[in-house]
Amino acid sequence: GGTLLFDKSTVNANGGKYTASYKRVDETGKDLGNSGTYTVTVLDTDNENYAITHLCVPSGDDFFELYTVANRKKDGTHDSVKSSLTSSSLDLTDFTSTKDLGCKYEEEKAKSLLTK
Repeated sequence: GGTLLFDKSTVNANGGKYTASYKRVDETGKDLGNSGTYTVTVLDTDNENYAITHLCVPSGDDFFELYTVANRKKDGTHDSVKSSLTSSSLDLTDFTSTKDLGCKYEEEKAKSLLTK
């Protein structure tokens, strides 16, 4: 088999901003490199139907960014999402639905996770 990877992460929360520091180690705790931090910022949420987040991962002199919309509506987007994105200079039509990527929506699994 291959080398097992473990992730030793710590997360600090400050309002709607979460910064995680991660370190990849093997089963003995030996550092395997690829350590770093990433920050997830909740840009907007109504705490019931949707959340808009921004993920930033520094990589040397550059960084990786990802905006996401988490939505409880199976077919469609909550009405407030579009206006919230617009106020952040983002456009919903620039986002790709996971349905368009062939991701399988498992309603029962999603419901069970939401009740935990």
